[in-house]
Amino acid sequence: MKKPSKRAVKERIERLVNVALELSSEDLSKREAALLTALKLQKKHNVRGVPLFKRYFYCHRCKRVMIPGRTATIRINSGKVKALAVTCAACKQTYRIPLTKKSEGRTGGARCQSTSSNHS
Repeated sequence: MKKPSKRAVKERIERLVNVALELSSEDLSKREAALLTALKLQKKHNVRGVPLFKRYFYCHRCKRVMIPGRTATIRINSGKVKALAVTCAACKQTYRIPLTKKSEGRTGGARCQSTSSNHS
């Protein structure tokens, strides 16, 4: 039997995620089943680059879907580093997402100093 290509697996994962997002008003167990299937496919075929699975879409401890207001609580932490705190309602695991301005390129954007100097 021929092994499916990574592109085909990635497309299937994206379709499963889209189906799960459309099931937001329906049964939560169907949504979790679709996302767990997508997660298993991603791990089995070692597919990278699916942005929704990168960190914050499901709880890494209990493997449940985190829906803001239903299965997850979202707070804004305003300390030295402003961040969103996403807490799973099932296992109380907290994920912090730093809120920083996007820099321009690899050089750091605003942190770059100009290259022109006033040497005499």
